[in-house]
Amino acid sequence: VIAADGVEPIPDVSVQQTNAGAFRADLREDQLNRDINLFFAVAASMIGRRWRLRLHANTVRVGTVHAWGQTDDFAFSRNIFMSQTSPDFSIGMPATEERAIAVASFISRAGILPGDAALPGLAVGQISPFSSHGPARHGAQRPDIAAPGQHIVAALAGGSHMATDARYAARRLPGDQYISIQGTSMATPFVTGVIALMLQQEPGLAPEDIQLRLRATAQRDADTGPVWNVGFGYGKIDVEALLNYSFGV
Repeated sequence: VIAADGVEPIPDVSVQQTNAGAFRADLREDQLNRDINLFFAVAASMIGRRWRLRLHANTVRVGTVHAWGQTDDFAFSRNIFMSQTSPDFSIGMPATEERAIAVASFISRAGILPGDAALPGLAVGQISPFSSHGPARHGAQRPDIAAPGQHIVAALAGGSHMATDARYAARRLPGDQYISIQGTSMATPFVTGVIALMLQQEPGLAPEDIQLRLRATAQRDADTGPVWNVGFGYGKIDVEALLNYSFGV
């Protein structure tokens, strides 16, 4: 560990104090997959300071290193890694689970509210900029499918955080009964509802059956490009094709 002031303290699991803030580093072997994992956390760090991690392997079995970072303050999240990074392998748990249906989000409305002009850089049909990319770290093809997730009009609970916080005012529709929000957290319930309709028709479907049907019926277009890919997975969900497939049409 090279602290922001250039000092190189030896990581020993404990919380260590430096002139640029406190840190804790824990290097250990995962008991399940035998990978070597480094957990590194910085607290009370000064703004604008750069910390460095130097990795030295005595023996190289697989020459790939993955790194993920997060912060409690979203405004600083893009500054965790200062050098060039890739959006790939950013999909996380539980979407990496083998039998899970991993759902990406594509832009279903480019403006926040119905009738609004498109926001800069957004075009209907393209993958949402916040949608995590696959594959899973162990190579599994995730996501499975992409669904509408930006911007979705949903019911607004009276007295809730989104109903009272001034920061959401521009997203609330007149009457304060609906709100336009976005996220894979909107695309996922869309797919959940479709799967519920599939199970209503065929209660015996297993997760693997649903995965296969999602892949077989997915829409491919100029936005998705060739599939499978790290953004759209196998393409955009086609509800009509899925329900007809369930009936054997």
